[in-house]
Amino acid sequence: MEGWPIARLTMHPLPARSCRRGQSTLTERSTICGMVGRCSAPGRNRVTLAPDPVVAMLSLRRDTTFDAIRGYAALSVVVHHLLITWPDELRMTLHTLLYYTPLEALFSGGKAVRLFFVLSGFFLYAIVARAHDPDWRAFYAGRFIRLYPAFAVAVLLSAAVHVLVGDTEIAIASAWFNGAAQAPDVSVGNVLGLLLFTGTADSTRVDCVTWSLVMEVRFLALFPLLWIAVQRWDIATCLVVTLAAIAGDQLYVAAGETAYHITAETWLGAVGGTLHFLPAFVFGMVVCKRFDTLHDLVLRLPRWQKIALLVVGLIVARRSQEYVGALGVCILLVVCLQSEALRRLARRPIVERIGRGSYSIYLLHMPVLLLSLYLLQDHLPIEPILVIAFVATLAAAWLLHRTVVLPVLALAKAQRRAVGAMCGQT
Repeated sequence: MEGWPIARLTMHPLPARSCRRGQSTLTERSTICGMVGRCSAPGRNRVTLAPDPVVAMLSLRRDTTFDAIRGYAALSVVVHHLLITWPDELRMTLHTLLYYTPLEALFSGGKAVRLFFVLSGFFLYAIVARAHDPDWRAFYAGRFIRLYPAFAVAVLLSAAVHVLVGDTEIAIASAWFNGAAQAPDVSVGNVLGLLLFTGTADSTRVDCVTWSLVMEVRFLALFPLLWIAVQRWDIATCLVVTLAAIAGDQLYVAAGETAYHITAETWLGAVGGTLHFLPAFVFGMVVCKRFDTLHDLVLRLPRWQKIALLVVGLIVARRSQEYVGALGVCILLVVCLQSEALRRLARRPIVERIGRGSYSIYLLHMPVLLLSLYLLQDHLPIEPILVIAFVATLAAAWLLHRTVVLPVLALAKAQRRAVGAMCGQT
């Protein structure tokens, strides 16, 4: 517990079968928050430590439930792109059939990206909240180590795939795939622009999901200011960024941009596009700050009210306006964290591995899909190719996670320990 802010004491009734004298046990809250209390005797009340609301979710970075949620979001984006790669006539029929059912949540790439932004704001707030005086240099160094090596490898691999494929048309794929995910400019300057986050919208076509990483970098640049604002005026900050998102949409149009917000070609359009997606990130920060209160509130609801809240969250999350949809995603996130079934699912090894490798899955699935279609389009129908691409994505992501992500994180951890040891000797 050393290094944590002062926590408040909370009483929880304990079933006799779930505790033995002197053993550490977990309450429903402490299962989520990672704070463990002691039980003095079976059948008695126990005292557990619940974090202060400001740091309520710090240990969630290690919680398999959140790994499962990240894994779901990554797979949702993958399935979304696989579906819209189908020939247009088949895709429109299937999309129409599924769109008006709850299954739509399983392949909605837009909602999944909103979830990624919400989770990003949530965890970045949690990381910084553990220190009363944040070390911003250490914070940015940590984010660079966590995100950039895998990003750089994925971009270079994707560029290599595009060089191999060239301008070959994938005849069995949809018009979207041949337009958005095929034949980008893979010149050295364009790829370098993406690697340095200074390129144009065409740069992100090298690996078309990297637009969200560009947004993430912009949010990171604003994060110290957002941190101060959320710390002091969280609700007011939500209102301000919502109004900014509305203004950003108008700014995007005024800049002469005609495409979607992720493809801005001007500085003014880039500002408008960033403001468009900013609410999801800020809402995630506020959910983290107030999670203790939100968790207790939802926990006390009867089952039917939780179900009703889930339905409301699903309806709101379907809205096209980012600031409205992000609010629905936040509702779903808080309610789903109460699910014991979700926690049991998250503890399954396959789910845990997918969750931990979700970043690699997200980065690699488009180049793997392109390569699969290029190599197999003359030999197989598109349906088995898409299945092969899905399996190959999981395999490639596992390889990237094992050979790049984990070694880099281990190296950084060892370096921090070495620096700490040197400081201790001086």
